[in-house]
Amino acid sequence: MKLFGIEITRTKMAEKFKGFFDTGYGAKPTRKHFYLGEHSWLDRCTKFDRLCEAHPLAKQTLQALGGQVIANGIYVQPTEDYARAKEAAEIIEKLNDEIHFKQLLFDASRYMGKYGSCFLEKTWTPTFNVRIIPQQERIEPEEQDEESNIVKWRQPNQASWSLEEIVPLHWDVSSQSWPYGTSMLVGLDTEFQVYEDLEINTKDYMEKQAWPYTILQIGDKENPVDETELSTAKTKFKNRRIGEDMITTVPTQLLQGGTGGSPIRELSDLLQVVKDNIQDSLILPAISKLYNSTEASAKVLTSWAASCVVKPMQEILRNELREKVYKPYLEDLGYSVKVCPDLLFEPPDAQKKEEMEFWTGMVNAGICPPQVAAREFGWEDEWKTWQIEKQAQQEKIFQRKKEEKSGEEEDKKGEDEDVYEVHHKRRASGRGNSTN
Repeated sequence: MKLFGIEITRTKMAEKFKGFFDTGYGAKPTRKHFYLGEHSWLDRCTKFDRLCEAHPLAKQTLQALGGQVIANGIYVQPTEDYARAKEAAEIIEKLNDEIHFKQLLFDASRYMGKYGSCFLEKTWTPTFNVRIIPQQERIEPEEQDEESNIVKWRQPNQASWSLEEIVPLHWDVSSQSWPYGTSMLVGLDTEFQVYEDLEINTKDYMEKQAWPYTILQIGDKENPVDETELSTAKTKFKNRRIGEDMITTVPTQLLQGGTGGSPIRELSDLLQVVKDNIQDSLILPAISKLYNSTEASAKVLTSWAASCVVKPMQEILRNELREKVYKPYLEDLGYSVKVCPDLLFEPPDAQKKEEMEFWTGMVNAGICPPQVAAREFGWEDEWKTWQIEKQAQQEKIFQRKKEEKSGEEEDKKGEDEDVYEVHHKRRASGRGNSTN
């Protein structure tokens, strides 16, 4: 086969496009199976629960994630500008109030960040409702279709859900986590363990070095003490009461220990390094980072975290809930899916001010003409209307000026005629006087 005069062989095409087809004619696509117990969802969730309970930094990050997801509000926007679409938007807003939608999204985003997945249950009787399924850690696949998609989920010996009854929300699905998502805490096991060990070691070090210690010597080289007497003395010394004296038949010596002079600055620095690694891995900046930074840096950190984690998670929630909650609900009420409103996590005109300032600067700098800025900003129709109005106003002004100029010319002409007539009369009067 020739392409643009160049001979193209199947081998060359297979090498270039080997990611698009298989050169083996007899190979069949293998179906991916989920074997119960292959990936223990229960064990993974239990581990992440333990991490959040033991480390406030992990818990705080997930709380911040849920808060930022709903921080700017939740808005329902009609997709079409006619009565039926507006009615559908009002119905969805009422549904959001009934199911406490903000709290639902707050908890769902925390579950997605903590476990990697969150499962919602849809119920139709007695009324339509959506809730987060209790005991998320015990949900597992039950059936697959021919394309390896999970079509049924269950909690062993408790409940079972079809795809019409359950809404799986997954974050960062990988081959290691399929058919679940990936927790944001994955990969931080070692960091958290090191951090915990350093905290314990620092506490032990401070307890040993910050307080004086007492050494009681019983016996000496010339008066050795057997193990029985030494064990009895140790027990008695350990269990003695404050102010209680000890009486022995062997030589004893009481030594007062010191606090030591070794600094713990290195341990503090190491703790901070490990903590920074954890915060960088979780992406969302901790309150200490925001508090110790300038206002400009805090805004940059927050915006960067929103771009990397918050907005992608909002997009997942928006798509899944719109397709699997809003549309089935509206269809059950007799509405078309075409009028299903959109779900926004910020006011519809939130970006208008920034965009307006940007395009205004572009126009003022002469980089682009006003009509291009109007089109990019979404005001092309308004621009055309304004142009027509402006042209009409200019025509009115031109017509008025033309009429004014015409009137001035007529007045000037009349004045000239009056002057001529007066001058002519004067000349005529002068000629009559000279004749007489």
